[in-house]
Amino acid sequence: MCFPIRAGRASATENPQVAEENGVKALVKALEWHHADVAVVVPVLKALRNAALPRGNMDEMLLHRADRMVLRALESLPSDVNVHSRGHRVLLTFVANDFQFAAGIFDRLIEICISAMHRHLMVPEIQISAARVFKGFLSNAGGLHKVVQAGGIEALSTALLTHRSSKELLLQVCGVLLLLMDTDLNRQKLVDGGAVTGLAAVLKSHQEDREVLKLVLKLLLHLADLPEAHSQIVQVGGLQSVVELMRLHLQHAEVQMHGCWIISTIISCDAATEEVCLRVMTYGAVEAVAAAVTAHPLDIQLQLRCCGVVASMAYASGDAAKVAQLGGAQAVVAAMVGALGEAEIQCQGCWALLNLCKPELEARRHTIHAGGLAAVISGMRAHRHVSQIQSRACWVLSLLAFDTETQELASKAGAVENVLQALREHRSDEAVHKRGCEALQCISAAGGTVRNEAVKQGAMQAVVVSMREHPRSADVQHKGCGALHNLATGAVSSKIQLAALGGIDLVVAAMEQFPDIGAVQHQGCWALAAVAFNGENQEKVAGAGGVEVVVKSMVNHYADVEVQHAGCWALVNIAGVHAHVKQRAVDAGAIRVCRSALQVFKTNTAIQQKARLAMSILSQ
Repeated sequence: MCFPIRAGRASATENPQVAEENGVKALVKALEWHHADVAVVVPVLKALRNAALPRGNMDEMLLHRADRMVLRALESLPSDVNVHSRGHRVLLTFVANDFQFAAGIFDRLIEICISAMHRHLMVPEIQISAARVFKGFLSNAGGLHKVVQAGGIEALSTALLTHRSSKELLLQVCGVLLLLMDTDLNRQKLVDGGAVTGLAAVLKSHQEDREVLKLVLKLLLHLADLPEAHSQIVQVGGLQSVVELMRLHLQHAEVQMHGCWIISTIISCDAATEEVCLRVMTYGAVEAVAAAVTAHPLDIQLQLRCCGVVASMAYASGDAAKVAQLGGAQAVVAAMVGALGEAEIQCQGCWALLNLCKPELEARRHTIHAGGLAAVISGMRAHRHVSQIQSRACWVLSLLAFDTETQELASKAGAVENVLQALREHRSDEAVHKRGCEALQCISAAGGTVRNEAVKQGAMQAVVVSMREHPRSADVQHKGCGALHNLATGAVSSKIQLAALGGIDLVVAAMEQFPDIGAVQHQGCWALAAVAFNGENQEKVAGAGGVEVVVKSMVNHYADVEVQHAGCWALVNIAGVHAHVKQRAVDAGAIRVCRSALQVFKTNTAIQQKARLAMSILSQ
């Protein structure tokens, strides 16, 4: 094959098509002989790219090591923009046709592209073409590592900062950076390169461009859990821009998803502070999340993410009531009601309501007003076999039943019935029984009709079964004793029923099993006090060792105000009638522990009164 430019450069520059027509070998030879001559290299690179377009020519390209000659031309003319632009296009064509680069050549080409990016920083075309080359190289085995090792992340970051108004460049650069965000080290390099500032600026300057926003939000999400990036995103206004974008693109589910995810990641980060969370709230994040829930009722993943944001804000902000008031409670309830059949939503929704309701009564009021009670109970009915939903729902119910009014509301809504069903359905699940007993304890605290209805539905039997099935769980014993205390307070028939069910023995056993746990001792004393407010039961309590266990509890927890108060009550009720029971109490040291309580809690009126009453009864 004859190549007409062998005798000189003129024929190549005047008629570069001649070289293309004479084949790949001629083109490669032209680069070899004239690699430092711009006038030859530019047209030959163009011709070489055209020759490389037919996939069938790749074998010949490989045979003549076209990659080596392209590299030589790029190395010889580092300052020429046209050469590098054309060279990058040739490389892209090679990559698209699965050209097998020689190992050493491949590494050097990456270095040359990065060098060109730095040298021609102000030329967006070079930045774009280099980014495209990187994207192609990343499909090569080891390509990702080599691009990173050669400084690709830093070069791309600089390009982003310099040309953040160029959509085409942003699409290419951000696309490659996303492929490189596979390790913490790579993400840290991007942060160190100042990319957070650039990304935040792009959010503001490209607010209407969803194609760009999608990539930028994804990048910010990759960076958000790094401590340095976390603080930078907040400081440079990135988080505020995210919230603004959620408002602006309310109907765009992907923007909503990434926005919620970024917010949740930042406020859940170990380095997050209450100040950061409160600042996010001032941006309107809670309202934005609530709007997303309403706008995308069928997007389950987005609904999950929204519930997660509310849960994180309520936990981290230190102002759960504010989160609830701004629409957090309403958003979670709407998600739960709208996706009743989705177990994940019900589980995450209950968790969000827990974080809202645990700290403050005001947040609980907002939750009830938003329909939280009905939503939680509906979720329990719809997913009876999911233990995590049942345990979390019972926990929420215990928080929402915080006064007589709410306890009555819970009872009327069917809370007791569903808690009892959960206890029956999940007999071996400790968490369900702990939270179920707690819910029954809180609801039955209303007394009167609510308590009587709970007893009628079988609450007392259910608690007894829970304590029997989980004897080694301090939590179940604690909550169980508390529930029995409330259920047995009031009607004599309830006290008799509890004794008949073996409840006295269970309470005494719980106190003996966990002598060092004040919560068990406190509630155990109250349960014995409640059941012993009946002459027949007083003997049963004494016979079961109730006197001794109360005295021992008061000795071991002499500085615990709750144990001392409940213990004095228990001694008054247990020893109030029968002489032999009084004597048993005296022999056990009851007078001594009452006297100790008087000394330790001199200013506590309730303890002073009950301890003196107990001593008076025991001295008769």
